[in-house]
Amino acid sequence: MVKDTYYYDVLEVQPDVQDKDLKKAYRKKAMQFHPDKNKDPGAEEKFKEISIAYQMLSDPDTREVYDKHGRESAQDMNDAGEHDAADFFAATFGGAQFNDLIGQLSMLKDLSEVSTRDAAGSPPTYSRKASLEHHDGEPTRPASPASPLSFKGRLKMSPEEKKRFEIEEARRRKERQERVDILSKKLIERIRPFVEAVNPGIATDPETIAFTEAIKQEAEHLKLESFGIELLHTIGNIYMAKATVALKSKEMLGIPGFFARVKDKGSALKDAWSVLNSAVGVQMIMDDMAKKHDAGEAVPEVDLHAIQADLSGRILLASWRSTRYEVSQVLREVCDKVLTDPDVSEGIHIKRAKAIMLTGALFKAVEPDESDEERRELE
Repeated sequence: MVKDTYYYDVLEVQPDVQDKDLKKAYRKKAMQFHPDKNKDPGAEEKFKEISIAYQMLSDPDTREVYDKHGRESAQDMNDAGEHDAADFFAATFGGAQFNDLIGQLSMLKDLSEVSTRDAAGSPPTYSRKASLEHHDGEPTRPASPASPLSFKGRLKMSPEEKKRFEIEEARRRKERQERVDILSKKLIERIRPFVEAVNPGIATDPETIAFTEAIKQEAEHLKLESFGIELLHTIGNIYMAKATVALKSKEMLGIPGFFARVKDKGSALKDAWSVLNSAVGVQMIMDDMAKKHDAGEAVPEVDLHAIQADLSGRILLASWRSTRYEVSQVLREVCDKVLTDPDVSEGIHIKRAKAIMLTGALFKAVEPDESDEERRELE
């Protein structure tokens, strides 16, 4: 028995509603009253009310307080919570629901560290270079949105700053490896039912059928997250690409696998340049605004709003491309680790590759319930 049903009534759901149905109800109501689509006088206020209701009920802790003590206590708890840039990006790109598949984005850790340093008044450390970082001759990760966007040359660092930079990079490499190790173990467990099936991959095999249905259900749940479709398709692309390389490497002296690897590396480089170009676009707008400000040039309010809207869109695009690039690079390492595990036989490698291929295909096949435009408005 809950004390207050107001937020449940706003979304037209029952107090025992499950997370998946809660998300569906929110998306349906949000599209119905979105100010860009609904021009009725009370639509905007209703949309805010719907958003607040979902915010309260989608957080397990806030929902528990609300159910026991009502709206006022839940609102007090929500107001007391800390909401920083890391919280925003975590919610924007998949949220915690994707952690078992991609881990925590390093971009979010960077933002948390920057917020902590700023709050403590600590001087910034140069933990990123303006250009793409390299490791063993290959690009590993583009500069994150948390770093200064400057493409005029390398940052000049004092010996003390250089030492801090090296220590920071060593820590990041260690965290990256730990993330890959954890995700590799989780991927092995995820595909274990398929690998251990009596006839894996056969259409009539009960274990294969159960595995396929489980992946489909998980994908249907994950697609409701912000950027869920895009993340699922990104994961699916990497899974299929790496599984293809692994399977083709077993054919004709590995020649088909060689060409598959070339294609995969080409895709990685294309993603890297996409990230860099997006960041450059953001920097150019910011530089132009700074020049106008320094010159004392007044910008009409209508133009300022247009620039702000354009900049917000570009920042979100750059952040998404950075997220996609990071996820792709991490998952490439994860798949390589799982598919070249020296502790299992070649037969297991092949079964794992087939399981990853099937998972990737199912993720790529997921389609949104709404149009692209409607999803963007909600996200």
